[in-house]
Amino acid sequence: MPLLGGLNTPIFNVHRWINSCKLLRMMPTFAEKKGVDRMSPEDNKTIVRRSFEELFNRQNVAVVDELMSGDFIHHGPGTRVLRGSDFLDQIRSRIIFLAFPDLHFTIEDMIAEGEKVVTRWTIRGTHRGEFMRLPPTGHQVTWSGINITRVVGGKMVEDWVEQDTPGLMQQLAGALQSGQTGG
Repeated sequence: MPLLGGLNTPIFNVHRWINSCKLLRMMPTFAEKKGVDRMSPEDNKTIVRRSFEELFNRQNVAVVDELMSGDFIHHGPGTRVLRGSDFLDQIRSRIIFLAFPDLHFTIEDMIAEGEKVVTRWTIRGTHRGEFMRLPPTGHQVTWSGINITRVVGGKMVEDWVEQDTPGLMQQLAGALQSGQTGG
């Protein structure tokens, strides 16, 4: 095997790999290809924080279209995935607010890098309407979770949510078993 000659030599393959890496760095990112401005991680945190404060805590569903892309992808707890209008219509219908009219998110931590924002949160609310087939208990509940939200061009385009649904359901079932019912 020649030391520096031929197309299949280890030296040639290393050079081809280095040149490929150089080309990849010169290629535009997804956001640049679509003509979308790159946002700083701090800008992305502001958008996500605004969704918690305005959309959920103030129940201002009018900001959905301003904050979220029309083809938003929501990866819910477990394997549930909702896309576009399926998820956005659920928010607009105020389902969660009917079950917990005083719902309030507290942001415990928020970390951002690139297009992704990680938010650790706690929710508090009073169960005043049907939720996951459980009648209203009037019981105050607290549960926590973590969202990873991807932001592109000033809009949230995708999120992954993990939350303590078993803990929430245990609180509601406990309230039902102890006779605490009512809205």
